[in-house]
Amino acid sequence: IDGDAVGDDPDAVLARAGAKLKQGDLIAAIQGAESLQGASRQALASWIDAARARASAEDTLSRLETDLREQAAAATPAQTGNP
Repeated sequence: IDGDAVGDDPDAVLARAGAKLKQGDLIAAIQGAESLQGASRQALASWIDAARARASAEDTLSRLETDLREQAAAATPAQTGNP
């Protein structure tokens, strides 16, 4: 997959999106796929929907982890003063 592919034709767009996905950048891959038009876009519609759902789930999980860490850090000092 050539992430440096040039142009707006479906092959180039998919090459760049695929390279982003291989690099672990799901959001950029989705954005690349969303730039497709017509039949190419329709062919990837279910992948785009699934990728958006995954990105949303990953974002939610990340926020939850952050919230839990903050809550744990805030609770730790209060607990050390109690036997």
